[in-house]
Amino acid sequence: SEHGKGNALDVMSIELNNGNDIDVRKPGLFAFRTRGFLNNVRADGCQYFNTVLGPGYNYDHRNHFHFDVKNRRNGYRACR
Repeated sequence: SEHGKGNALDVMSIELNNGNDIDVRKPGLFAFRTRGFLNNVRADGCQYFNTVLGPGYNYDHRNHFHFDVKNRRNGYRACR
């Protein structure tokens, strides 16, 4: 696991400058208001991390973002 090597982190909630929290785990009734923001988190994360797996990728990543810096063959990067 990249977590065990200190090469990965999971994000379940993001606190904004205004103090509001965006909970990745529970999209809720007003998910449409944060969907664009979460899509930007995924896209921007792909610029800095070799792997970005987010909500909707698979069951194991249904409720959080996974970011890691694992070096893969041929420089492969996973942004999903």
